[in-house]
Amino acid sequence: MLWILINSLLILITVTLSIKLLFRLLTWSRQFEKWKKDFIKQNSEQLKETNHRKTNKIKIPNFSLFSLVKREQLDFYSLIHSDTVLIFLDQGCVHCSFSFEEFINLNDNLSTPRNFIVVYRQEDIKKAEELLGLYGDKINIYIVDKQVFQLFQLYFMPAFIKVSKEYVVENSTPVPLQVINSF
Repeated sequence: MLWILINSLLILITVTLSIKLLFRLLTWSRQFEKWKKDFIKQNSEQLKETNHRKTNKIKIPNFSLFSLVKREQLDFYSLIHSDTVLIFLDQGCVHCSFSFEEFINLNDNLSTPRNFIVVYRQEDIKKAEELLGLYGDKINIYIVDKQVFQLFQLYFMPAFIKVSKEYVVENSTPVPLQVINSF
């Protein structure tokens, strides 16, 4: 009888602490989202200025990409109809998954989401297919030759590159928030 009482008391304490922890976590999450939106509003002009100073505006030549969603070969120029973010990811990059998730979350919270496409090297096709399995046709994933990575002069991964509808690189950064605010 004493064991039943002790077990019941332990269960009650555990449930109470779990509810309290869940409440604090939800409160923190709401406060963080509010802070993030306020931060974006307050710093968007500063981030735009910073990004434009760092960018070498180069026109990108046309190149071929293989669409994992449509399973067909396409050319780059056919994909760019408005300002677009190219997201270059690499299977060996430890920050790529986290940064991509951050970009997706930021983009989903915008009143007008940014156009974007995800780009992997041919050697990373298994990682690209894994991402496709997670998101389905919600995102466009393309496979390119490694020369395309060299063409964009990528010195960091992940790379979030804003390309204008005139095929000019306007911003290149490893930080999702900076590319989102460059529009």
